[in-house]
Amino acid sequence: MHTHATDPKHLTTVAYASGANLAARQSIYRFQQPQLHFVDWALAQLEWAGVASVVDVGCGNGAYLRRLAPRVPRLVGLDLSRGMLADVAQGWDEGAPLHLAVADAQALALRDQCADVVLTMHMLYHVPDIPAAVRELRRVLRHGGVLLAATNGERHVREIFDLLSAAIQALGGRAPVLEERSFIRFAAENGAPLLRGAFDQVEWREAMSTLVVPEAKPVIDYLDSMRGWVEPALPAGATWELCMAEVERIVNARIVAEGTFRVATVAGVFVCR
Repeated sequence: MHTHATDPKHLTTVAYASGANLAARQSIYRFQQPQLHFVDWALAQLEWAGVASVVDVGCGNGAYLRRLAPRVPRLVGLDLSRGMLADVAQGWDEGAPLHLAVADAQALALRDQCADVVLTMHMLYHVPDIPAAVRELRRVLRHGGVLLAATNGERHVREIFDLLSAAIQALGGRAPVLEERSFIRFAAENGAPLLRGAFDQVEWREAMSTLVVPEAKPVIDYLDSMRGWVEPALPAGATWELCMAEVERIVNARIVAEGTFRVATVAGVFVCR
């Protein structure tokens, strides 16, 4: 049975019909202290000399592909969402050729051992059968190749979800529990055993920081990007607008009391060989 996190229809028509929701969530990281460009940090976990081919499975809005364009001659971006891929293709001006295709990570239409590096960046938790996807990722890697799999830790942006829970409860509803966050299916704490089914070496590397947010709007924008799965949790008669007004009230009260709204971020990559 699919949940909001794994349902292909929800993912391709609501959550990631285009790059807009992802961009909204990414935008809150401009308030990160110390500032950490996660894409650059994640890619820096590998030595890229001699890497000739990269397959980015679940490439999203193409952030990793753009960073790699100057140094990797063959780039392949795969995603379940046609809308997301259309955004990447339309905005691609890196000069280097890019091959894009709709694909399911559980059954990749790629030949064996065709990639030096495979990326799965903040996406494996959306795959219904994670072990099957991991086996496919191993299959398309050459001998000696590396998988980079990014995800979050269980503490990641917990303050935002606690805030959302408080707002929904204030309206008389049942708050979404923390375990309903999509990335809990494949997180820092439980990802390694899933990867060790196909990889001999699995190493977690972590980056921690804090979002220091000076106003409520960036938090509301972040939550708006997840409206498709949060809104059904609202009680009868409560609207999304009422929920966001309650979020704004709570955030503003916190800012008055403490100066800013602070949110812990915990993310990283599994380096797999």
